[in-house]
Amino acid sequence: MDSLRPSHGLYKLHFAKVADILRQTSQEEDLKTPKGLISVQFSIGHVATYASVMVILAVGLAFGYSKASPDIRSVITYGSSLFGAMIALCTVIYTAQNLRQGNEEKLSAASSKFIERWNSPSYFDIKTQWREIHEALEKRSPQERAVDINSDLKKRTVVVEIFNFYEEMAVAINLGSVDEEVLKRFFRTIVLRYWYDYEFWVGQHRVNRQAPRFATELEEVARKWK
Repeated sequence: MDSLRPSHGLYKLHFAKVADILRQTSQEEDLKTPKGLISVQFSIGHVATYASVMVILAVGLAFGYSKASPDIRSVITYGSSLFGAMIALCTVIYTAQNLRQGNEEKLSAASSKFIERWNSPSYFDIKTQWREIHEALEKRSPQERAVDINSDLKKRTVVVEIFNFYEEMAVAINLGSVDEEVLKRFFRTIVLRYWYDYEFWVGQHRVNRQAPRFATELEEVARKWK
């Protein structure tokens, strides 16, 4: 029976592993896919079942420990350490699952705000003006579009306003503070159309207004979505 007696080093190994998982989870930046964790869905019924099983096992272990010989007690102690490690691991997975779900909900809500703003009645006038400008310039060359926009302050103001909206959205996408897939499904077609139709004008606007960073985030998103 001496060969079955676990060493203190094994105890330390199991709990060190759990501590390492806890540390990785606390440092994880992307809560949607925590490193080294299995995606597990928990319900109240599951938790109640697990709690009942643990109580029964704990009572059984306590009773068995009280009746066992010293060698068997060592084995029970070792098994208890493994059992405790599993409980700690389940707690980590459960916590990570809740964090991931909460993070996904926040990203989805932030994405919905851009869609709501774009469809808001308060944005109707600027969008109407933009469509009129775009339809009038649609069949012209990139160079002709740039000349027409730059020669008319009212048109340029509308175009800049539209591009500023998409630039703000692109910043949020590139920072990971929104659900990119949601916005891509809704805006991809018009983002690509507007960017590549007015890419020449954007380049000129950066030079003329001494604004080299104008629409750079949008450019990054457009090239990624192409």
